[in-house]
Amino acid sequence: MRLHILGCAGWIPDENETSCFLVEHKDQLIMLDCGTGASRLKYYKDVLDRYDEVSIILSHYHLDHMVGFIYLVPYLKDKKLTIYGPGKLVYAKSTKEYFDDFLQPAFFSHSIDNLTKEVHCIDYNGEDFMIGDVHIGIVPQAHSSPSFQIKIDEELIYATDTHFDLKHWDQKAKAKILLHECWTVKGNDYRHSTLEKLIQGIPQENFNQILIIHHNPEWTKEDIAEINKMIEGTKFLLAQDNLCIKA
Repeated sequence: MRLHILGCAGWIPDENETSCFLVEHKDQLIMLDCGTGASRLKYYKDVLDRYDEVSIILSHYHLDHMVGFIYLVPYLKDKKLTIYGPGKLVYAKSTKEYFDDFLQPAFFSHSIDNLTKEVHCIDYNGEDFMIGDVHIGIVPQAHSSPSFQIKIDEELIYATDTHFDLKHWDQKAKAKILLHECWTVKGNDYRHSTLEKLIQGIPQENFNQILIIHHNPEWTKEDIAEINKMIEGTKFLLAQDNLCIKA
C-alpha cells in the first residue's frame, strides 16, 4: 500500500490543504475525502496514469472534505469515478442528491453526472463493502454531523472529524497506519479529538504509525512546539502534505 497525503489540514488550508488522502492498494486507487488537497492531483499524474478507475470514499459531507470535487475535472475526466458516502443511512438525502445540490449550474459548470467519463454514487448501507479485492470497513463516529471511520483492509484506518471517547474506541482495532484527527492539544471538544486523550487512549502497539491529521488552523507556533514535545518517543507523527508512506 502507498499512502499519499494531499491534504491534512482541517477547515481552512494554510501550508497544508484540507482533507484528502490518496491510497494505492491491490490495483485500486482510492481517495479518502476530497477537500482542497485535491488541488495537488496535478503533482500526481504518474500515479493517476496507472489507473482507469478511481473510488472516492467520503467520511461525511462538510465542505472542507468535499469542495475539491470542483478540482477533479482536468485530472479525472477520462476515468470511471465511483463515490461512496453516508447518504440516507444517516442523512436526509442520498449522496447523489447532495451532489446534485452542490454541483448545480449556479455554482459550477459541471454536474456530478458529467464530472468524469463515468460517475456512480453509492450510499453506505451500514455494512462493510468491497472495492475490487479491497475490504472497506465503515464505523459510525460522534461528530456535529454524522461521520464515519473508514478502514482499508488491515492496512489503514482513517478517523477524521470525531470526538475521541475511550469508551467507544475499539481497543482491538489494528492497522499498519492510523490517520486520526486532532483539533485541540489538551482539554475537551465534543466535536473533535484532543491530543492528550489520543495519547492516553489509543493502544499504540496496534499500529506502526499514527499520523495526526485535520490540523486546527488556529494552532500557534507554541501549540506546534507543545505537540512535538508531547509526541516525542511515541508512534504519533504530525502529518504533512506531500508525504508518501509505504506500508
